Amino acid sequence: MDLATLNDPSKGYLVGDTCVIGVDIVVLNTKIQGECITMFEVPRVVSHSWKFDNFSTADLESYSSPQFFAGNYKWVIKFYPNGSGNSIGTAISLFLELDLSTSSNRKVFANYTLRAKDQKNGQRNEIKWSFNSFWNSTRNRGFNHFLPLDEFKDPKRGFLVNDSCVLEADVQVLGEVVPLPK
Repeated sequence: MDLATLNDPSKGYLVGDTCVIGVDIVVLNTKIQGECITMFEVPRVVSHSWKFDNFSTADLESYSSPQFFAGNYKWVIKFYPNGSGNSIGTAISLFLELDLSTSSNRKVFANYTLRAKDQKNGQRNEIKWSFNSFWNSTRNRGFNHFLPLDEFKDPKRGFLVNDSCVLEADVQVLGEVVPLPK
């Protein structure tokens, strides 16, 4: 306000050479949620091969490969010898699983390939690939119906040789999403 308005007696701001000035302070409690996405410029493909022995005596629902690192994250191949979901008893199931124990608040974007290797002929690998995001609620991605059990066990196909199979994953971490600090 300008000085002339303050001194104008008709306005009532100045009474008896005194004025009262007050300040209202308003504190807003805002909760801003945001995320920061980082895409890697030249993402590297990491390959992991796992030999699974003693298929005929496998009695657990699922098995996990030794951990391997891709894009600074820990991953495992998850194998269901008798299938999972709607493929129990009809197919093998194969998944890629991200270990989020050290970074549970992140989302990771990755291209990946899962493969059952033809150990006999070396030509007819069964391959499935996808692009997906991994985070707490969906830390594993893959295929319930990866390969029918009868094809997998067929000696001519070469997937199961001497009661062992070789399962492989190629992982390319493309980027990550991290929550902004609150």
